[in-house]
Amino acid sequence: YIPRPDDVLLVDVLGMGDETLSHCLSLNELLRDEIRKRQIFQTEPADAGGAKANEDDDNNRIKMRKDMLLLMISDKKRFLEYQREIIELCEQMDKEKYVESLLLLDGDSSAKIHRAEAALERRLYKALDRLAAFPKARK
Repeated sequence: YIPRPDDVLLVDVLGMGDETLSHCLSLNELLRDEIRKRQIFQTEPADAGGAKANEDDDNNRIKMRKDMLLLMISDKKRFLEYQREIIELCEQMDKEKYVESLLLLDGDSSAKIHRAEAALERRLYKALDRLAAFPKARK
């Protein structure tokens, strides 16, 4: 069974409305009851046939609940691992967008830069054309 401090930890981790938590706590209570019953059976003599059949029935019930709880916990674990992968991907995408925002300008700024570059290139080519139009100096 799960000790009392771990019950509190489960409540903190899963939250009170969680289905896995309710099954886990109910199984835990069932196991605590069984431990109390076995302690009582050990101190009191009982008929061997009736006590054995009752104990087997209780053990089957506990095993069935335990198996169900283990399945639920493994499903919950897979779900949480899947959510973690999604969150990591989202964080990675956010980091990439942040880096892109540092490297790439928004549409307005890049348009201004392109216009300024085009104007500078036009002036450069005009100056080159004028220089080419001068007659070459003769030696």
